[in-house]
Amino acid sequence: MRVGDRPQALSIGEEAFKCCDSLTSVVFSGNAPYIGNCAFESVSDDCIVRVPRNSTGWGVEIPGKWKGMWIEYQDP
Repeated sequence: MRVGDRPQALSIGEEAFKCCDSLTSVVFSGNAPYIGNCAFESVSDDCIVRVPRNSTGWGVEIPGKWKGMWIEYQDP
C-alpha cells in the first residue's frame, strides 16, 4: 500500500488496517501523517514501513519499530 502520493493523504483513520494480516508493506512518500488509534493493530508481523530519508514526524529512530512494524528508509 502506498500512502501520501496525493496531497490530501494527511491521515489514516482509527482501525483503518486493524487485523489486516495480509498487509506486508506500507510506503509513505512524505512526512508522517496523523495515525488514528489502532490503525495498524494486529497487522502482519512481517509488515515493513518504508519512508523517505528526508521525512519527519515518525517519533522513532529509523531503522527501528514504529506502531509495532519495522520502519526503514526507502532506497534512493
